[in-house]
Amino acid sequence: MVVNAFVSRSLFLVLPILIFLDVRSNNSLLLIILLFFLFFGTFVGNTWTALMKEVVPFDLRGKYFGIRNIFFFNRRYGYVIFVHKITRTS
Repeated sequence: MVVNAFVSRSLFLVLPILIFLDVRSNNSLLLIILLFFLFFGTFVGNTWTALMKEVVPFDLRGKYFGIRNIFFFNRRYGYVIFVHKITRTS
């Protein structure tokens, strides 16, 4: 799982490098990077689900994942508000 997660996430480190090198017309390279990300990410997601089934007891799963989802939703929502405020053009 660690190798798949590393390969999947590290592919996104290539994107800023491509932007820095001004490689904008090579859409096939972007597509290949995204396909590899999705391919390896699939294994990470399945492994994570199986691991959480073993780690979190059955009677606490609903509460655990509910609190986790609330936390991540609020973090994303706060990020959207932050980006909106700093990118306003008015």
